[in-house]
Amino acid sequence: MAFWRDIAQTYVAPGTVIRRLLARNPAERVLLIYVMGACLMSFLVRLPRLAHIYQPTAEAPLEAYFAASMVAGLIFAPLFFYAIAAVSQLIARMFGGQGTWKGSRLALFWCLLAAQPVNVFLEIFSNYNDLQNINRISSLMAAVWFLTIWGLAMRATLGTIQKTA
Repeated sequence: MAFWRDIAQTYVAPGTVIRRLLARNPAERVLLIYVMGACLMSFLVRLPRLAHIYQPTAEAPLEAYFAASMVAGLIFAPLFFYAIAAVSQLIARMFGGQGTWKGSRLALFWCLLAAQPVNVFLEIFSNYNDLQNINRISSLMAAVWFLTIWGLAMRATLGTIQKTA
């Protein structure tokens, strides 16, 4: 139950949750589980929409389309998120951040995992074609929300940022 409580608390106080997770000193396999879990949830939630937009052809059956989406979502997406975490750590260090590489990965991967309930809601909501403008606005709000909690989580992992004069 602590897992679900941590996800719910991330919506209110992401810095507190990240500091608590960092104090546990999670192994790299735990971080990999976080990012793979987020990518798996994202892939599974997108399956109905992928089936709906699929255009059948003889060369590309539906199974091949799903398989290509699965490879992209479960193999390449985690690699992309590892790269994003590394770049965010480099940027933070340029501005005086004192955090670790592991802390940067934890902040991003946990926020991706914690954002999956919002992702599920957005995917369900996006099936209503007559609400496209509301879909765009809600997607933009979700993106801003994700960047906010990720920024607060990164701030919690970085320690104090020294200002240079």
